[in-house]
Amino acid sequence: MTVRRPAPPSLLVAYRDLGVLKIPPAYQHDIQLARFRAQYPKGIQFNPLLTDDNFSSCGHMLRPWDKVRVRVFRLGDSAPTNVVIKEMSTESVFVGAQGLSLVFTHMQDKLENGRRYVAPLPRALALNDGTALKVPCFRFDSELGHEFQLGFYYAPWLHTSDLILQFERVS
Repeated sequence: MTVRRPAPPSLLVAYRDLGVLKIPPAYQHDIQLARFRAQYPKGIQFNPLLTDDNFSSCGHMLRPWDKVRVRVFRLGDSAPTNVVIKEMSTESVFVGAQGLSLVFTHMQDKLENGRRYVAPLPRALALNDGTALKVPCFRFDSELGHEFQLGFYYAPWLHTSDLILQFERVS
């Protein structure tokens, strides 16, 4: 008699499908973050290290007219970025801070207030600010103010308030 053991619970739990993000025709990867910052001079706190130069490499460089599906996952348990990435679909593309800024700009109506959204990056693409590896994230909070920040690569994201964004190419 074979005894089946239940599969271990997945670290990433499907939470919401935000739909397809169509990259605007005027999108330019190398100036996207500067444009984003200029578009929201008030109402968003920006980490000064979130620049186009610091995030010039992101894994998958978005281009005008591209389409990516954006899915949101919550964590089944707290975990750092390196563990989260291992759990992500093989279809995932890493679009970095530029992709995160597009979600904020074009999908605001689908974002949950009071949550932090994380755009995971592989270790080789995370920003080393001299003290630690960091990945882009934003806190969407209409009451306390929005924040476009950096989170620690190896510190655990909290399963109670952090949401992980997954991007997949759409044909």
